[in-house]
Amino acid sequence: MKADGTPCRSMALSGFDTCVSHTPGLAERRREWNRRGGENSSALVRAMRRMPPELRTVYERLAYSTEEVRAGTLDPQRAMAMAALARAMVAQLSAVVTCFELAKRERDERCAEELGTLFGRLPV
Repeated sequence: MKADGTPCRSMALSGFDTCVSHTPGLAERRREWNRRGGENSSALVRAMRRMPPELRTVYERLAYSTEEVRAGTLDPQRAMAMAALARAMVAQLSAVVTCFELAKRERDERCAEELGTLFGRLPV
């Protein structure tokens, strides 16, 4: 049963009349689950999971360097040079990924043509 009195459509927990969302004794645990779920579903976390390990290392180093600049332990000019190198690295990696994607697409198209030829000769 929901707080407004309408019936909940979720399945009740074993031994309870309510689902996990509406069981009063689980309120604190639900808040913790939601907090942890929110931490792991942010756009940044999702992007970091998909990021190649090489770029993750570059990102982490630049993020750390930002803090060093703020603290006055890294010269801003040096940080700018690092950022320029990182941009060049990302551009190079992006070019490689694009080449691999094009090669894969061409291979897939050749395979599709071969299959079309093969199935075109089979009796139906």
